[in-house]
Amino acid sequence: MYLGVALAIQGVYFVMNMTVVENLVGGAIGQFQTLLAWYVLAVHTVGGIMLLLGLATRLVAALNMSVLFGALLFVHSPEGLFSPGRGFEFSLFVLFALGLVFWRGSGRLSFDYYLTHDKPLREALRET
Repeated sequence: MYLGVALAIQGVYFVMNMTVVENLVGGAIGQFQTLLAWYVLAVHTVGGIMLLLGLATRLVAALNMSVLFGALLFVHSPEGLFSPGRGFEFSLFVLFALGLVFWRGSGRLSFDYYLTHDKPLREALRET
């Protein structure tokens, strides 16, 4: 749950600072830079909310893992481990946490669980 909140907050920060995201993505790739920045923004914001609610958690975790893997390779790798900014270590931790969510799935307190295991709720949703 915390992971979803943190990713959604990071996505909102990226919405408010779109030029920062475009600069982080890289300046030499033209229009693809803007497309990639919007992908990062959408995956963090919408994906964070979906992780918070427990909707399509494995898919959303995989999409966020792609963003974090790219951040580790292209943004934080020049800093290296144990740098003063601690961006590499934190991104590595979030990537590991997303990997656990991808591996284990959502859980009993998620909408995924209730949509697949709770028979009265499924019947109520079908009637509407």
